[in-house]
Amino acid sequence: MIDNSFRHSAGFGKRMEYKIVGDMLMEGLDCYMPLVDDHGVDCVIKRGDGVFIQKDGKV
Repeated sequence: MIDNSFRHSAGFGKRMEYKIVGDMLMEGLDCYMPLVDDHGVDCVIKRGDGVFIQKDGKV
């Protein structure tokens, strides 16, 4: 039997990232997701005052 637990946990994490970004978009925030996760930044958020915040996805 093949152990797919990592695939399930990795998929769950990505789904949660998209859910959180979707929630932030619904609240009117500008969210940008990098194409490559080489610095551990899952999302960059632009606040209303123009300041950018990096988010690593850990809630």
